Amino acid sequence: MESCFACERQILDDINQSTHVYVDGFHYHGHCFVCSRKGCRADLRVVEFAFGTNDRAYCNDHIHEAYVVSCAKCQFRLKFGDDFVEIGNKDYHPHCFRCEVCDCALISDEFVSFEDKIFCSRHAPQLDASCHRCKKACSGKHVKAMKTAFCYECFNCELCSDVFPETTTEIKILRGNPCCDECFEAVER
Repeated sequence: MESCFACERQILDDINQSTHVYVDGFHYHGHCFVCSRKGCRADLRVVEFAFGTNDRAYCNDHIHEAYVVSCAKCQFRLKFGDDFVEIGNKDYHPHCFRCEVCDCALISDEFVSFEDKIFCSRHAPQLDASCHRCKKACSGKHVKAMKTAFCYECFNCELCSDVFPETTTEIKILRGNPCCDECFEAVER
């Protein structure tokens, strides 16, 4: 037996089965599937509706009151129905999705995200990141791995010191440092 998401009472399998509503993984009594805004009670079986960020259903007249997502840059609320850029778990107004260095407008597939900031591809290599291994500032060519940065020449195996090829997409971690497959397997035996 399922429980109604709105009233939390059990939905009985009886003559009123036709009033049972199942939407987006939630069960409702037919009479409970109404706008969640206090005082509205619009029957969502017959009007357009959407879910707010609180998983509650609202009629289209009131969804804007329940859609409380803020722009990661300006912190102002994104209004329901507005265009926005979603990167990971962050949302941006399109006009706020800009490079941290030069303030140029970014396209959602042409940017670099580093330490919760976004950069155009021209400014991403100039990030003042310190190398995980040598602790010096990374200048010029560097690698981002393990949620940190490495000078290109420092991005090598912890044990044999072989530099990883530029095409490396996966690495093993040994004592908090990168390790090649061969050395990692030898240690595991």
